[in-house]
Amino acid sequence: MKIDFQKIVVGLSLALATFAVVKVNRVSHHGGIAKQVKDTKKRVDGIEVCIGKKYISANCFNLFNKLLLKETLRKYTYLLNKPYDESTIDRTTKYPNKIWIYWNQDIATAPRYVQECIKSIKRNSGNREVIIINKKNVTDYIYIPQHVMLAYKEGNISHMQFSDIVLTCCLYEHGGMYVDATTYFSDYPAEIFEKELCLLMTESFNKENFREYRSYNIIEGSFAYVKSPKNYIFHILRNFCFEYCKDHWQVPYFFWYSFAVLAFEEDLRFQKIIYNHVVNNEYLRFVPVKIFAKYLHKKFDKNKWEEIKTKSKIHKFSNRRCKNILEGSFLDKLIKGELD
Repeated sequence: MKIDFQKIVVGLSLALATFAVVKVNRVSHHGGIAKQVKDTKKRVDGIEVCIGKKYISANCFNLFNKLLLKETLRKYTYLLNKPYDESTIDRTTKYPNKIWIYWNQDIATAPRYVQECIKSIKRNSGNREVIIINKKNVTDYIYIPQHVMLAYKEGNISHMQFSDIVLTCCLYEHGGMYVDATTYFSDYPAEIFEKELCLLMTESFNKENFREYRSYNIIEGSFAYVKSPKNYIFHILRNFCFEYCKDHWQVPYFFWYSFAVLAFEEDLRFQKIIYNHVVNNEYLRFVPVKIFAKYLHKKFDKNKWEEIKTKSKIHKFSNRRCKNILEGSFLDKLIKGELD
């Protein structure tokens, strides 16, 4: 039996990083908890892990889970590197140039911050139709196989995972822009609609480190734009979602993101599209989009809000941060429709 020592070393290194914690600092970064550890830096499967006085800016347990999941997904690499002639594909669609939003329930019963976000998107849509998809009307707009819908109805696919599938199917079948319901538009993002493709990507992913870069979230699932249907990126991700749900009764949390990384590593065409996207500076940067989220519960400051708007016209935050609403905060202003 062939032993893969590299995978063993990666697993042990991540485990070591997890247990070498000296002090836990409650500093949120990409959903993880920053940990203070020793001074030595090591690169583990492309991720810089600090052991000592510096911080690991990620949750090691989550990183290990993503690494393990990515390896189990290798059986689906048969979906990659297949001929795909886009010049012969019919790109006609009943719903061209739309903005897509998924919200599980009727939008009339959604929290006020979601309703205000959707109003802001409609105000800044450039007269594009905004289509809100929910669990009742989803199959009116896109094809989702019965086995996927059944898994979702039985609770084996979470709302977040299902929204990733909806994103993939909407953009594959129709193109346009997909936006999470907890996204606020402070202005019309005209420059995005001029592109052929615009993905939300991590700030550390750039043309200088592209060759050695191996991330765990190459593409963020909360936003994407593609001008035309049947794009290769979403063709690959859609096929994977459908095939994976055939074989597994329960879908793991990071499955969509992990397969995107695998496709990036193994599929030359997928990699070339991402590479050109980065080199040509076409992507939407993650950090500016998330700045607003840091100020949700802080006292509203008009000058700070104007500064935030110079960094990005699109502002993403999480449902999880909206449980407590402080009077006079940025979130309070959003809910009252007083941000702009």
